[in-house]
Amino acid sequence: MANLRFKALEQAMNRTAPVVSAPSNKVSEYYGSNVFGLEAMRANLSSDVFKKVSRAINEGSKIDEDTADAVARP
Repeated sequence: MANLRFKALEQAMNRTAPVVSAPSNKVSEYYGSNVFGLEAMRANLSSDVFKKVSRAINEGSKIDEDTADAVARP
């Protein structure tokens, strides 16, 4: 049994790390991009709240406090 643990450790130590590159140098351009997209919003928000949020996204404007609370609500 101990021999299996040592072999597993040896294999883990000999692995090479994968190369990962960021999609952009500016983190704000991709941070959270795959977390809560339009389809997830459409499925989880009321149609009124969804319209307000998508309008704010498209226009670059802010949402009101009630809309923000609706988005943050679990």
